[in-house]
Amino acid sequence: MLAEKQNIVFNSEIEYEFGSREIDVEQAYVEWKVRPEFAVRGGIIVPALGRFNTFHDSYLNLTTVRPLVNQFIVPSAYRDAGLGVRGRFRLPRKMKLSYELDLVNGMQGTNADDEPTPFSRLLGQSSAAEPGSIAFQDTNRNKAVVARLGLSPLKGFEFGTSLYNGRFNKSTEA
Repeated sequence: MLAEKQNIVFNSEIEYEFGSREIDVEQAYVEWKVRPEFAVRGGIIVPALGRFNTFHDSYLNLTTVRPLVNQFIVPSAYRDAGLGVRGRFRLPRKMKLSYELDLVNGMQGTNADDEPTPFSRLLGQSSAAEPGSIAFQDTNRNKAVVARLGLSPLKGFEFGTSLYNGRFNKSTEA
């Protein structure tokens, strides 16, 4: 509730997983809320690639198992370094239209052993860096665009669509 009244917000999420053997920064960003219809966000973000990715740790999820779409098609808990805009418009009859548009480093098409990974297991650039490399380092000079558009005709009900457009190969590949 406090975040709704502030126009500049810093948000961070640090995870302790696997019995505190793994510590990870999942999100760390600054957001400037110019007005409800327009806000700018930058840092380590969770791009709006599907609703479940955005709310994967939320109490809004009704199951403990990730949906099949997020297990085999769309990566969940995907995070990346980037910059984006977002907002929400009130429409007639208490409907709402929301949008998110992010420019991020993009996904990696291989794992640490340089083997191809299925799309749902692609690693964001923010994954832990190997010795000698830098976390959030881009593997090619291309950026990726992630967008989401949502329409809420009733409170608690939403239709949405997401888009990811970007290369996920190394700079040495065509």
